[in-house]
Amino acid sequence: KADAYGHGSVSTAKYLHKAHGCTAFAVATLEEAIALRKGGISYPPCRVLVLGAPVNYPESFGLYLHYRVEVMMSGYETVRSLFEWAGDSSARLAAQVRHDADDAKKDARVKAAEPQGLKKIGTAATLSNVQGEALSKELLK
Repeated sequence: KADAYGHGSVSTAKYLHKAHGCTAFAVATLEEAIALRKGGISYPPCRVLVLGAPVNYPESFGLYLHYRVEVMMSGYETVRSLFEWAGDSSARLAAQVRHDADDAKKDARVKAAEPQGLKKIGTAATLSNVQGEALSKELLK
């Protein structure tokens, strides 16, 4: 629930991770996921899944990649847009550079995007970093 029912999502996630070994968290929006990442819930070891549909895509896909956040894919148009974005390495790199520049206060390094591939495909596919070719092959099976 929003902000862990008023207890603070970051402090709650940190407690659950340290005290109980929780390594996966689900949130409603990308903004909530970014707040967890910026608050110290890092990958690895912790996964963060956004259950809500992506907003402002394909531009937002760069944020999912940069913050290593998983996204629930539930519609054909969103998945198609993701395929196109994932296949355009210059768009992925531009997004990564832009988001790295935004985080320059914490980390002055600019790194290239390193897509890892889909974990699952279907009407509600979960993804952690996308590689267009692997995604296309999986869909053709």
